[in-house]
Amino acid sequence: MKKNILRERHKDLVNMLVRCRITIEERENPTVLDIMTDMRALNGVVTVRQTRPLSEVISTDKHRIIELNVSYIPKFVETKGNIFLEVAKSLKKVEGVKIVKIMEHDNDIINGKLQNKPLIF
Repeated sequence: MKKNILRERHKDLVNMLVRCRITIEERENPTVLDIMTDMRALNGVVTVRQTRPLSEVISTDKHRIIELNVSYIPKFVETKGNIFLEVAKSLKKVEGVKIVKIMEHDNDIINGKLQNKPLIF
């Protein structure tokens, strides 16, 4: 009997470092854990880990900055376009996330471009 098993290995993962501007101050806003859980539910995303403490409030709209390491498996991202851009754009759609800034990426070509000009969604 053949089983449909999701096989994921560490070497299949692609990592990127992102900084997100989030809103979590109001009672109806999602928490940091909610945001990270919703990101893990995105197509292809395997892990989302916080890399630094949450910033203090940085704007009059009560936004904060969180830095996250996001790992994904490219073959599980459903897109006809650029996989990296699709994952980055999908992070922005998570409730509570206002801006996503891509800081680093495992791919040397993408990382080189990001060092010259980080991508902001």
